[in-house]
Amino acid sequence: MRKIEVVSYDPMWSEVFKQEAEIIKKVLGENCVEVYHIGSTSVPGLQAKPVIDMIAEAKDITTVDSANDAMKALGYEPKGEFGIPFRRYFQKGGDNRSHHLHVFEQGSPEIERHLKFRDWMRMHDGDRKAYGALKEQLARQHPHDIVRYCNGKDAFIAAIDEKACVPATPRLMQVCTDREWEEYHQLCAQLFDGLAIVYDCNHSSVTSKSHFHFVLYVGVKIVTAAQLEQLRQGEWAVRLFITRISERGNGYGTACMHLLERWMKQYGCKTVHLHASVSAVHFYRELGYVDMPWDGDVSIDPESVDLGKKL
Repeated sequence: MRKIEVVSYDPMWSEVFKQEAEIIKKVLGENCVEVYHIGSTSVPGLQAKPVIDMIAEAKDITTVDSANDAMKALGYEPKGEFGIPFRRYFQKGGDNRSHHLHVFEQGSPEIERHLKFRDWMRMHDGDRKAYGALKEQLARQHPHDIVRYCNGKDAFIAAIDEKACVPATPRLMQVCTDREWEEYHQLCAQLFDGLAIVYDCNHSSVTSKSHFHFVLYVGVKIVTAAQLEQLRQGEWAVRLFITRISERGNGYGTACMHLLERWMKQYGCKTVHLHASVSAVHFYRELGYVDMPWDGDVSIDPESVDLGKKL
């Protein structure tokens, strides 16, 4: 099991990045706009795990997969999205990890978010020292548990994101951290309360491999939660979908549905099904959903309307 080690800043990390970035640019070719150094190794004076984190900005994320064999030849293991929608992720070094490469499409808010975090930490000595101390503490507490290590950093990172004014462009994330799960379950419980049904946060769908759980961020706020299910090849369902009452009317629900449809489509979805509550029918019809009965699928809401859409 790989041990989490946080070490003092090494000035050579900048040079290692520059050399690797040039190689990656050649492999990705004309599809590559730029490669950026991110993460703690990009911040002079900050303690870090000795792993070079990079973002490659691509013109078209869908063509990145065609470079997988060339990336393997460089020692990078392609991991696909690896939990972050519209990303391509690569690891180099196996258990002795040396590089992480995150590829996002040009215009992705994830690029700006990472760069703003990096630049903030470069310019603010107090936050840099606090972050370094936190990471050293977490590495001592959880030397073999990367999940707890990352969860321990989550609140601090969110606070820096808020200070750094991360972009308000809605961004879709698969639920990962403890904080995201907590807010996801709170929103789902709110939806079930409206149906006078007790929400079960331990339902089998939470861990089912055919179910996928998402939150929509606007800045640092989680405003929408959604659950998708892959029913069969080419056919998916929206099982849960809710936007915070305080955030309704801002277009976030529409933005989230467009992102979910784009995400499902890249995995071969041709038809989306859902059970719409009477109050939500107009919302879905505005998005192009039409009457489409399900075979054998029963809604928990007896007054719901079966809708669907061809993607």
